[in-house]
Amino acid sequence: MLTKEEAIKKVERKINEFDSYWPDKPKIIVINKATIEKNWGWVFFYQSSDYLNTGDIHSQLVGNAPYIVNKESGQLIETGTAQPIEDYIIAYEKALTCQ
Repeated sequence: MLTKEEAIKKVERKINEFDSYWPDKPKIIVINKATIEKNWGWVFFYQSSDYLNTGDIHSQLVGNAPYIVNKESGQLIETGTAQPIEDYIIAYEKALTCQ
């Protein structure tokens, strides 16, 4: 079982992976106060640390879909931005009940 801190590290590793299309990618961090906690795990939102520290809109990420982390399995799922996050959570919870 993952702790919240382990889940945050897992998400931050994923979102900070090297991307050859974006070689000067800024450091990206989880926004802890925005995290949604569920009995099965968490939903993590993230943003560039530069934007969070300065508020400079030129440093802001856009189109960054939250991640779901299941604390039992360690599964990491990128959601999306086309629908409200609640819709992705409902779909995930329905998928859990079908397992």
